[in-house]
Amino acid sequence: MTRPAGRLQERPAGFLRTSGLREMASVPRNNVWARQPTVGTLWRCNRTPLPSPDEDTDVTRVPRHRRGFTLVELLVVIAIIALLVAILAPTVGRAKNLARDMVCRNNVRQWNLAFTTYCLNNGGKPFPRNSSVVHFGPLSEFNPDIESTTHCPATDPGASSGGQENGTARLPWTYHGWSGGYGINGFWYDPLAEPLWHQPDGGETYITPSDSFAFPDDWFVTLAGADRASEIPVFSDMAWVDAWPRDESAIPDDLIDPMGRGNQHQGKSALTSMWRVCVDRHDLHVNIAFADQSTRSVHLGSLWNLRWSRGFEPQGEFDVE
Repeated sequence: MTRPAGRLQERPAGFLRTSGLREMASVPRNNVWARQPTVGTLWRCNRTPLPSPDEDTDVTRVPRHRRGFTLVELLVVIAIIALLVAILAPTVGRAKNLARDMVCRNNVRQWNLAFTTYCLNNGGKPFPRNSSVVHFGPLSEFNPDIESTTHCPATDPGASSGGQENGTARLPWTYHGWSGGYGINGFWYDPLAEPLWHQPDGGETYITPSDSFAFPDDWFVTLAGADRASEIPVFSDMAWVDAWPRDESAIPDDLIDPMGRGNQHQGKSALTSMWRVCVDRHDLHVNIAFADQSTRSVHLGSLWNLRWSRGFEPQGEFDVE
């Protein structure tokens, strides 16, 4: 039984129509019906496959226009990058300085540990000063990292001349084929070593009763006999292999090159003996290892508050800039 002509047939949900008598015109790809259903219409499931890339479809293609950045946009991006660089550059610089400072502090700690080990293996006594061998010599067997700990990372080891020159804030000292950025507090040399003058390898000690620079009563003699060990420097950032700082020492005029590179007579008098230590190597600070095995960064103005010798009288904080 058929429906009367002219009546609309209800469309089942999800189905497209197709006539049993004739094919429909075309069904748009967006599945929008173009005609009303007629008599004799059959139904099929609406599962139209997607067109292949090569298939010609009736879908209107909308052209896409690509455009580049405008000059204003590029300038804004460049300005933002420049601003970020300006903000981050000081932070990166401080991070690098902090890393160098940490490496330097570890280096002086290593030399101080080697010195302490030497003393423990020598009845508590330090080694004598030797005019031919710097402190690297007697301590080399107690410092396994000697090659990597001789220079402060703030100095340039490649700038060594190979001769005999004072160091600076950025250059290492050179002496008898050795090169380095650290020195020992000269008052830790053994003043009673035998023989008094000539060492087996030809070097000489400093001590003699008539030597006005030696100050024999100021030596510490033994590691165990040092009072207030946390205030007594052993190793430090230094512009020479050793130093005998005196409490009447003056502040150097030049903190970058306090001793005058190439001038071997600078820093040998009581007024200039602190100059070997007072060098602006870490933003007005130097790293110092103390007799109690501690290591810390010390401001240059605080150097006169340390106990460099038994007779050293603290002078308070100095204004060093």
